Amino acid sequence: MTDLFNKHVKNIQEKIPINKAVLLLNHYHTGMLAAISTWENGHLHDGLSIKLPSESSLFEKVISTGKNYQSNNCLEFEGNFFEKKLLLNEQSSSFLLQPLTVNDQVVALIGYSFCKSDIFDDKNIINKFEISQKFSSQIESLLETITV
Repeated sequence: MTDLFNKHVKNIQEKIPINKAVLLLNHYHTGMLAAISTWENGHLHDGLSIKLPSESSLFEKVISTGKNYQSNNCLEFEGNFFEKKLLLNEQSSSFLLQPLTVNDQVVALIGYSFCKSDIFDDKNIINKFEISQKFSSQIESLLETITV
């Protein structure tokens, strides 16, 4: 799964300069959310299994709604300290959180941060994230085989 994540982030990076990215698994049976991979400035860090607290969690909010969350202002980040450390760094100006689902259940979450503060003002940004849909399908297929 981390190999798919790494390839995916590199593909996105070719179109949009990504600052950081994080892949999290939602263990919805136990209510636990765990970061398994991070990517920062071209370097993948995998083999993680960081269980995140649910208190003041923006990640949990995105999982509960099942909808993308984006912001052009990282200074107003609504998540907790741990989420902020995983997703943002000093150069981050904007971010995007995308839930990944299998059978209408959010099983994973991918987050990206960007140096560009007006990244979502670009009307073509959605087209640039078509690669995310392919990645989402690959992760969903992999998770479906694991969870079935």
